[in-house]
Amino acid sequence: MTLAVLFKSMVTGNDIQTITGTGPENLGTVIPKTILSLFDYSGEWSQPYIDAGYNVIQIDKQIEGIDINDFCVAYIAEEIGLPPFVHGIIAAPPCTHFTTACNRLWKDKDADGRTDTDLNLVRKVLATVDYYQDTAEDVKEFALKWWVLENPVGRLNTLLPYLKEFGPRYFHPYEFGDPYTKKTGLWGEFAFPEKNPVEPIRTCAQGSWLQKLGGKSQATKNARSKTPPGFAQAFFEANR
Repeated sequence: MTLAVLFKSMVTGNDIQTITGTGPENLGTVIPKTILSLFDYSGEWSQPYIDAGYNVIQIDKQIEGIDINDFCVAYIAEEIGLPPFVHGIIAAPPCTHFTTACNRLWKDKDADGRTDTDLNLVRKVLATVDYYQDTAEDVKEFALKWWVLENPVGRLNTLLPYLKEFGPRYFHPYEFGDPYTKKTGLWGEFAFPEKNPVEPIRTCAQGSWLQKLGGKSQATKNARSKTPPGFAQAFFEANR
């Protein structure tokens, strides 16, 4: 399978890197800071970086048919000619088989392999983090500055115990100006954004408007997983 990437980039003064010194072949060139955004169909989380002039690379199965299961970061970096360094990594892998909302089905999901399939996606994220941390060993200025992985309340730390070192830290959208509830966990090495809470609006008995979304369609899943824009902006401000 030939992988493709979606580039959204422009260069502005404070958001470029000039690579100088010794090391990779393209040292001395000027490139925008690159954000790798995995499982990012909507682009909401990475949008503030795009607006600020970063080079944002979205990789998602719904974009050009890119399947993270087929993702090989070394191929992407070396064969397609991406910048050798990545400034930050955003990842929001599928949560259906980890979330406590589906805990009654965990046994079946474990037995038929669905759980392990999605765990492999999380492992791909962590392998990508390792890759970009290693590529800048000799050029510390351009080392990966931060990475973050998002998932809801669930059993991720139970299934991958080594993730406990990196989280989760929880938030609700209303804590960043979007007036609804959805408890969400973050793992990684990043600066947690400053909260600016508002009063959440109850739209149904369960509270959040998300509870009113029914069905199992891809459109419904996309709506549920869309990053709240207030949080996305706050995260950008804390992790530039």
